Amino acid sequence: MSFKNSLTKHSLFFIFLPLFLLKLIYTRSTILNEFNFFQTIWVEIFFLIFFLALVEFISSQRIKWIVYLTLNFIFSTLILGMILYYNYTGHIATLLMLSEFGQVGTVKGSALQLFKPIHLVLFADFIVLLAIKLFKKPKSSATTHSKNRWFLYGALILSLVMISVSVIANKDTKIARTDLAMKTQGIFTYEFLSVFNKVFV
Repeated sequence: MSFKNSLTKHSLFFIFLPLFLLKLIYTRSTILNEFNFFQTIWVEIFFLIFFLALVEFISSQRIKWIVYLTLNFIFSTLILGMILYYNYTGHIATLLMLSEFGQVGTVKGSALQLFKPIHLVLFADFIVLLAIKLFKKPKSSATTHSKNRWFLYGALILSLVMISVSVIANKDTKIARTDLAMKTQGIFTYEFLSVFNKVFV
C-alpha cells in the first residue's frame, strides 16, 4: 500500500499525531522557558506513534473518533495539571503526584490561581476537531482492513524499538532537577521511569 493510501486509511493518525506534538512543544516551552522543536520531536514522538497506532487498529471509524477525542481530552488535562503543578512547586509531577494533586484542596486551589487564559490553547483544537467531524462526509465504519495494517505493524515495531532504547539509555541516569530530567529524557520516558522506579526498584 502506498503512502497516499496509508494517509487516507489512517487519516486520524496523521491528524492527531501533530496535534499531540504541538501540545508537548507548548508544555516543554512553558516549563523550560525555551523552544527546541527538533529535540521535542525526537524525545516524544515514538511514544505517541505507539499509542496512536494502537488506536488505529479499531475498525469502527465512529468508535475511533470517540477514543481519539477522549485521549486528547485526558492528555490535555494531564499536561495542564503538569504545568500548574510545576508553576506551584517547581517540580515535574509524576502521574501519581497528579492523582493526589486533585485531592489536596489547599494545594489545588493555590495551583489553580496560577492558571492563565493562554493555557486554554491546550483545548482549542477541540473546536476544529468537532467541526471536522460534523462536516466531514461519513464513510464506511470498517476502514481498517487487514491488508492495510502493515503500516500499523511497522509503526508499532519502530516505536517499541526506539522507546526501549530511550528507556534503557536513561534508566540508570540520576538527574536531581526534574525539569532537566524531563528535558533530556522527554515527558513520556520521565513518567515511565518514575513509575517503574517506584514500583520495581
